[in-house]
Amino acid sequence: MAPSFNLVDEPWIPCVTRQGRTEPLSLRDALLRAHEYVEIRGESPPITAALYRLLLAILHRNFGPADLLAWKAVWRTGRFEAAPLRDYLSQWRSRFDLCDPIHPFYQLPSLSDAEPGSVWRLAFVQGNNSTLFDHRTEHDSKAVPAAVAARFLLAYQAFGLGGGVAKPFNFCHAPLAKQRGYVALVTGDSLFETLWLNAAIYSDRSPFPRSPDDAPAWENDEFGKPVRSGTPVRGYLHYLTWQSRRIQLVHDSMNGLSFKEAVIAQGHAFPDDFGPHEPMFAYIRAKDRGLVPRPLSEGRSVWRDSHALLQSASEESKPPASIERAAVLRLDGTLPSDRVLGLMIVGLCSDRAKISLWRHEGLPLPVALLADEDRLTTVARSVDAAEAAAKALGRSLWRLEVNILAPDGQRKPDKDNVRNLVESLGHEARYWSRLEHPFRSLVLDLGRADGDDQRLAAEKSWAERVCRTARQVFHQIVTAMEATPRVLRAVHRQAGAEHVLNSELRSITSIYKETAHEHA
Repeated sequence: MAPSFNLVDEPWIPCVTRQGRTEPLSLRDALLRAHEYVEIRGESPPITAALYRLLLAILHRNFGPADLLAWKAVWRTGRFEAAPLRDYLSQWRSRFDLCDPIHPFYQLPSLSDAEPGSVWRLAFVQGNNSTLFDHRTEHDSKAVPAAVAARFLLAYQAFGLGGGVAKPFNFCHAPLAKQRGYVALVTGDSLFETLWLNAAIYSDRSPFPRSPDDAPAWENDEFGKPVRSGTPVRGYLHYLTWQSRRIQLVHDSMNGLSFKEAVIAQGHAFPDDFGPHEPMFAYIRAKDRGLVPRPLSEGRSVWRDSHALLQSASEESKPPASIERAAVLRLDGTLPSDRVLGLMIVGLCSDRAKISLWRHEGLPLPVALLADEDRLTTVARSVDAAEAAAKALGRSLWRLEVNILAPDGQRKPDKDNVRNLVESLGHEARYWSRLEHPFRSLVLDLGRADGDDQRLAAEKSWAERVCRTARQVFHQIVTAMEATPRVLRAVHRQAGAEHVLNSELRSITSIYKETAHEHA
């Protein structure tokens, strides 16, 4: 009997129950029972994001929505209508089989211009990449179960990095890797809510112009010839299911329904001129380049850019489309102001063909913050206060290291040496890691704040917290320093460094004393 693993019927999408258990669901059940489950939780951030995008492509194909009224009609039902989805999945059922002899899902039936290699290359462990989620490498010979292989396929087509020899031309970045942005998803109380909150308005012009032949990858009879200069994007469905690689999974007949090898060749190159059209990205204006995706930074958590993510679109920035629409839904009462949604961030940091890290962050998203300039301004000021305290901490430690390197005060130490010593202290990681949880509490407090006094109290409490944290990190670093005569002399003279810190921190909190006096 020919092998078969049909994604419509087989359990392969890891979904979380309301009791916190993770259960694999088939494609059909994940859509029809989305209201019963909380979320999708893949074994890695790229897999999680890719699974959401696959389900969204199917939903857009069946339900649009062509406008906000159509979006609200689905939202009010609280679940996805079963009949259209059953009919669609039945119509294209063979195209969702990993082993279909003519149209295997997200693959080609045969490839002759590449050699088979370990299937683990699809898990981003090839070449210079670190084993970020698993201790396996591209040379691993262990077979991968079909359900895992399907998840690998999705993530690799969306996030695969370029670099390396391939045919008909060398590997190019997949869409989400090439654009260098991070995926931002608004999350609700169920998988249904999360999917539909992130469903774009799908029309001839939205989220970007489409051609009449826009369709998901599995509906195309022919793969088409890869073009080095980039394949034109036909529309949102074509984009969501972009085939950046030509892949053939090699069935391992000795280990049940599993795959040990995969043939991988370059697929469709993503065009350079796509523009700021990804609805799940946040954009910022760059000099001479227009709007570009906000990137992830290895040393900077996304919550530090939370104001930019939540504010209204302007000439200088553009938030994810789901947040813009949530603000509209708050204003018209569709989303009650006392609701708390969530914001999930998924992305990568890379240097050419090397991944340095993946990131999966979550933040609370009180609906009351959306389209409320006073609350959003408070969020921005709060982040600014944390940034100011971090800079004060860095300057005080710079002063301390200068005292260590030049204890006589008669000479100036080399700036590079001072910089290296300060960076080796790891003060930024210590400082910022202690503020992430308090910031979540601040956002929730601002969402619940009833009037200016409560909002100001929450902001004041946060400012005191960041100053206290900066002082704690400073003293812990000083306490941990080796007690050599040179260090002891520098610590004895640390009053100057600590004075710099306390003086700058007082300026951060003084504004609240002035405001309180004005209110009195």
